[in-house]
Amino acid sequence: MSASALEDCILSFRDRFLGGTLPIIIEHGWDHIRGGVVERLDAETRDIGLPYRRFMVHARQLYLFSQWAEKLEDRTMAERADRIFAYIIHKFWDDTNGGWFEKVDLDGERLDTEKNLYSHAFG
Repeated sequence: MSASALEDCILSFRDRFLGGTLPIIIEHGWDHIRGGVVERLDAETRDIGLPYRRFMVHARQLYLFSQWAEKLEDRTMAERADRIFAYIIHKFWDDTNGGWFEKVDLDGERLDTEKNLYSHAFG
């Protein structure tokens, strides 16, 4: 693949992500009732109703919104990043022993005391 073709491919992906995927995440990717990010949507962009929230999903969404907020100088994305960060701190952090709990229920109560090394390495 030539450099020009690769650049065209990258720009096409970026445009599709910014024009299609990211608006869906912004619109349907937050639980407006309980807080936290929605992990899975059905084909009609409805939350499929998983009974838990995972730390790693929140950490990835925090990275996504932080990066695009900076790149696009977009206050809406920065505000979403701030909300995700606050949720992570309040719901996943282990105040007693430190570290991140891997999974909480929809109300933010921890489901177990498991801590995932992968999440700690990349979260």
